[in-house]
Amino acid sequence: MYSSTGDKLIKSRPKHWAVMEEIGKGLSLDAPIRPVFHTIKQPWNQKAAVITWPLGSSGKEGGSFMHADSVPVPGCELRDLVVDCIEVLKVYDQCVKEDVLPQQIALPGTCPNPLPPGATVDCALVFGIEAATGLPETRCEVINVGPPDVEGFADVTVRQRLVFDITIFDAFGNVLCGPTRIGPEFFFNTVLLFAPEGTFGQCRILSTLCHCEIIPDPDNPGLNVLLCTKKICKEIQIKALVKLCVPTYGFCVPAPCVTRPQPEFPCPPENIFPPQRPRPSTNT
Repeated sequence: MYSSTGDKLIKSRPKHWAVMEEIGKGLSLDAPIRPVFHTIKQPWNQKAAVITWPLGSSGKEGGSFMHADSVPVPGCELRDLVVDCIEVLKVYDQCVKEDVLPQQIALPGTCPNPLPPGATVDCALVFGIEAATGLPETRCEVINVGPPDVEGFADVTVRQRLVFDITIFDAFGNVLCGPTRIGPEFFFNTVLLFAPEGTFGQCRILSTLCHCEIIPDPDNPGLNVLLCTKKICKEIQIKALVKLCVPTYGFCVPAPCVTRPQPEFPCPPENIFPPQRPRPSTNT
């Protein structure tokens, strides 16, 4: 083994390093610079050899190359790495957006107004499927990706659709009115993401929270209205369907299923055949 200065470091090395050294020689950009070899231990307890080569004097980039020992990887089809062409959705850019939406809401017509002392309000966002679209009632959608600038960044507009139910209880937990469905209501966001031509946007709700308080009606202090705050945490992504070259160990090989022992239900049972004829007694 040699360092980038040509100094001999160690005599013994795996056979495939000789091949890698020849590869490394071919990577020299301006002069016959020998590569530096390393041995690393990977997470799955497999050793691999890595060569690196330095920056060329012409300013061209250096780099590295890895070759793994042929050691079986549990659950994988192959012993040696191969390069597969995988069709995947590549994420080009993404961000997480938190929205806090306070809103004053009139009491439903079926509720007493003013509400009795000690009344409480339950607020729940609705995620059931909307019959007209087959989509969740509460959802976010990317509705527009603007033209990208010279660096590939674009304005991404997201529409948030909200539907929620309100139920009001008295001080003893009895339902005073509801549940009453509110919505759909809409609000919009615009964020800046890397979105070159050929990509598309997706939005996904990660978590939600809805909380309502009973407050005096600002136009008639003797009556009540609700101050409801909805919190939405959502993920906005820019994606494209691409084909990537990925080093793999082939297909995953499933292991036999393992189940938890059930002593109260032996399977198979001990007596699955009729009993044998008793042996005649030898006593006389």
